[in-house]
Amino acid sequence: MVATLYTFGLKRGVGVETLSEFFVRLRLETQVGCSPSALRSMMEALVVTIEETARAWEQDGVAAGEVREIIGAVDETFLEQLILVFQDVPTGYIVQEEVADDRTYV
Repeated sequence: MVATLYTFGLKRGVGVETLSEFFVRLRLETQVGCSPSALRSMMEALVVTIEETARAWEQDGVAAGEVREIIGAVDETFLEQLILVFQDVPTGYIVQEEVADDRTYV
């Protein structure tokens, strides 16, 4: 369930209503909470856990003297807009650009 929420909910932007329908079709509602509000809460907790883990890995990497350059890569996306994402490979730290309509600098 967590893998589905991460892969499709967080990475691909599939809404919790659609994910809820998917889990109900798999008849998982008798095993776990599948309502949109339950899934939304689970996704929020997942985000917090991912961010805490990334911060811990980053601190461990810096403490060990592992300071390396960030590596960027291109991957397919199913979102409406392409978003630049980089990963610091030694720490697993993710850097994601902010979506903005206006990219001019003053």
